[in-house]
Amino acid sequence: MNSKKFSEAMSEVDDKYYEEAVNYKKGAKKSVWAKWGTLAACLCLALGAAFTAPEFVQLSDVGTQQPQPGSPIDSPAQPQPSSPIDSPAQPQPNNPIISPAQDEANKHKAQDIVIDETMTWEEAQHSEPFGGYLLSEAPAGFTAETIQRYQDENTNYLYGLWTKGEGSFDEISWRVSFYDETMENRVTSVDDIQNYDLSLYPFPLADSVPEELFEIVDHPIFNMDELTLEAVNRRAYSTNESNDTSEIRMSFGVRYGDIVVEVTTKGVSPEWVYDQLVNIYQYKSCINFRSGE
Repeated sequence: MNSKKFSEAMSEVDDKYYEEAVNYKKGAKKSVWAKWGTLAACLCLALGAAFTAPEFVQLSDVGTQQPQPGSPIDSPAQPQPSSPIDSPAQPQPNNPIISPAQDEANKHKAQDIVIDETMTWEEAQHSEPFGGYLLSEAPAGFTAETIQRYQDENTNYLYGLWTKGEGSFDEISWRVSFYDETMENRVTSVDDIQNYDLSLYPFPLADSVPEELFEIVDHPIFNMDELTLEAVNRRAYSTNESNDTSEIRMSFGVRYGDIVVEVTTKGVSPEWVYDQLVNIYQYKSCINFRSGE
């Protein structure tokens, strides 16, 4: 037994035993054995308390110990969130994995929209996006032979053909499409007459036009905001072929922003063609003004 345990054991001895020891009065003479017997009893009591006190303290602590917050032993078991492994499988939204090749094929499929429709003249005039650039009227004697709306992955246009009927070679071909990069080499200013003035080049053009100018001279494109009647007249020519009309013919294009009107005519005057192109420009300008564009 060490000093600490001995001290703890002595503190457990009831005070009355100390009082009896202090107030002890010598009485009748007792035998030496009686005196030592009393001391032995006190010693036994102290020793017994020394060995039983620690167990008593531990049992007492267990009975009175307060649970500490956050203690994993003493705290009641908390419900744990369900583990993704233990929880039942949840239905997943339909989201198949698409390979890059399949995704590219889907894009091409979505773009392969084909329109091949024959329309009436009135239907064509009200169709978008090209109807507003179609002829609003035809010269006397001409009737609409075909009006076609066509679109695929490479081409997108509205086309009209007006003729004078059987036995005549006169016709008006009017094609409306979007402007694209393939047309860049054919765009010319009206000031560059070498790019479009057919009076400068005898027929056949393949023999007289320089190779680097042939594409633009053959079918030039003018910007509508600088087109003049003089420029249209410079595109007029006629031939003396027995199996074709001897009337004036023309071929050129006019750009209205992102729209191009390509005109090929036989048997109509440059003035009439010019007026039709100007009417379209004025009509579209009025529409754009009303819409605030």
